[in-house]
Amino acid sequence: MITPNEYKLQSEIHGRNALHHIEEICRFGNRFVGMEGDFLTLSYIEDKFLKARLKIEHTPIRAPTFVERKAEILLSDTGIKLTGLSPYFTVSSHGKIRGELVDIGQGQETDYVGVDVRGKIVVITETQLGFAIFWLGPYSELASRHGAIGMIVIHPFPWPYRMSMEAGNISTENRFVKQQVPAICISAIDGMTLMHYLGQGKHNAILEVDTSIYDVDSTVLSGVVEGYEIPEERIVIMSHRDHAIPPGANDNGSGLGCLIELARVLGQQKLRRSIEFICTPAEEGGSPGMSQYVQAHKDRMNKVKAAINLDMFSTGGRLQLVESGQWHDTDMFMFSPWLLEALETAADDMGYHVGRYAASSTSDETRFLMEGVPSAWFWKPDDVYYHSIHDTPDKVDANSLKAVSDITALTVSRLANLDFLP
Repeated sequence: MITPNEYKLQSEIHGRNALHHIEEICRFGNRFVGMEGDFLTLSYIEDKFLKARLKIEHTPIRAPTFVERKAEILLSDTGIKLTGLSPYFTVSSHGKIRGELVDIGQGQETDYVGVDVRGKIVVITETQLGFAIFWLGPYSELASRHGAIGMIVIHPFPWPYRMSMEAGNISTENRFVKQQVPAICISAIDGMTLMHYLGQGKHNAILEVDTSIYDVDSTVLSGVVEGYEIPEERIVIMSHRDHAIPPGANDNGSGLGCLIELARVLGQQKLRRSIEFICTPAEEGGSPGMSQYVQAHKDRMNKVKAAINLDMFSTGGRLQLVESGQWHDTDMFMFSPWLLEALETAADDMGYHVGRYAASSTSDETRFLMEGVPSAWFWKPDDVYYHSIHDTPDKVDANSLKAVSDITALTVSRLANLDFLP
């Protein structure tokens, strides 16, 4: 059951406010780390934090960024052009690559047995609904080792999405594969066109990928509500502001909208412990932005009593709390049982339902988990518009924003006022 004060706290949170912030942020364009939209969003959120009377902190970071100017395939024998998306951190083709297309199935080592792909462009088909081969780096490295000069991935949805050319490792030192080929992801519709082309006995194609990868500076923004009794202990609420491709309404406008609304409401509360609202760049990939933030503030990690990540939950299936996740270079990360239970109890007290989910990878909260900080992550894994141009504000469910904000606010206010936290 919730108390009268908790009911008042819940009643002050509005999903429509969070939705408004998402709509505004999506107008800023490209929010990939170091791009103009990154800094416009930073300025927008800092202004909202200041209006909520939060104490502002900046932590500078430096990370690689990615710019795509062109991702195109020409089926030479018919003149048909297919346009897709290059995975972020795909190398440029430095002009046009001419070669024969070779269907290589799912791109596993066994699919190359007896197939000559030297000097050719391999075609991989993602057969599972979802994003099973999101980390394309190992597939691209394998293709390169076998002598391929380019790669096309057919996504099972009617639009392409932005994959990652990273290795799928949490270690920033081993973030990228040692070799790769230029790659493009195309939609299932264009995939049918390509397969029909191959079925006619035609194989010649031209692939062109025009990209840039270079290091940029950005800033992790923090806004702090000082606790009145135990200010040195903090509870963190985090949300990343970058995206794979504009407009990024769900990923991660949903987290940003709720972060701003929670700052507005919790900033008015008198709490025993401090609350820190963190807005990070450079989550996409292995979360190098949050990694640098944690390293910069390593001396106070033992005073962070809990961390809650708001990342991608306004579109898709049921609302979930991630309870485990794994990267290619780690054992399974197990999220903190007592914190998950505290969030579930708050949800139940207000009549909400939240499930649990085992994720294939994790997000910014992992950097806190690695420092022994109890952590949790709100997520909906079933967004078919993920990392595509169709991740737009009109698909955002404001009621989901309200639910996540309510659950987070109630849990954080309870934890902040407890006599003791683990």
